[in-house]
Amino acid sequence: MQPMSLYESGESTGEVSLLSLFDSSKKISGINKYNLEDIAYLCCRDG
Repeated sequence: MQPMSLYESGESTGEVSLLSLFDSSKKISGINKYNLEDIAYLCCRDG
């Protein structure tokens, strides 16, 4: 089984890219619908 990204599983919109996080010339914004417990679960689950 191959791991899926949060975008592939439908739990992320993909509006913020990893590239933009490291490009200091861009202003980054997005909306997070998850609370801290949800984020911890998404980081630790398999799949």
